[in-house]
Amino acid sequence: MVTVNSCESVNNHVGILLCGGTGSRLKPFTNKNNKVMVDVGDKKLLDFHMENFADLGITKLIIIINNFYKDVQDHMDSNYPSFDATFVIEDEPIGTVNALSLAYNKFEKKQVILRFGDNYTMFKENEIQALRTTIYGNKKGATIITKAVSDPTQYGVCVFDDDGQIKRFIEKPLTPPSNIAIGGFFIFDDSFSTKLLHCNENSESTIIDLLNAYKFNSKVQELRVNNFGWIDCGTTSGLNQLHRILETSEVSL
Repeated sequence: MVTVNSCESVNNHVGILLCGGTGSRLKPFTNKNNKVMVDVGDKKLLDFHMENFADLGITKLIIIINNFYKDVQDHMDSNYPSFDATFVIEDEPIGTVNALSLAYNKFEKKQVILRFGDNYTMFKENEIQALRTTIYGNKKGATIITKAVSDPTQYGVCVFDDDGQIKRFIEKPLTPPSNIAIGGFFIFDDSFSTKLLHCNENSESTIIDLLNAYKFNSKVQELRVNNFGWIDCGTTSGLNQLHRILETSEVSL
């Protein structure tokens, strides 16, 4: 059973696990299953998400999910009884911003800790402490994780100014301004719901638009992780990479 780290009152914090969509990159598994139920060693990908929420002391969750929710719900009930999880069903996938908007009334004016269901993270102890300080210190703005990647055209990436500070973000650029990609973990302050509403006015808005809204109005803090700190598991090659790492204990903490 996962042990939740003790923390201060979390009434104004909520974790969101975003695992809707069609999971097209993991077909045929996702033809009948949600992507977070894929096996990774002797665990489900879902278990790694829950362990990270527990490390951060987050027990109140919103799980935005497609119609393959029953197995996820059963797994949560059996293995994570200390978590207060609310399921929100995304019947029709129309992108990240639309999916988040489905649960708007459940996180309005709250700080949000958002995880993408097809991503894996492994934080070092000092990184966990830094993230907890951000959460429980109610720091304003947003926090993202990033890392250097070999093919930034496949990711949202950071655009830096001449001083090495993040200037803005761009999605899957044909000519990448950097090789620093944005991972599937975010901490947003309590203005998140307001910024989401504004972004949702445009049906084509993405997580990149949300981040740019934060960068324009406040501050975006970057936590740069090593190659094992974040892995996109939404593809077979990403899953295979994670399997190799866990099987050979290559992760250097």
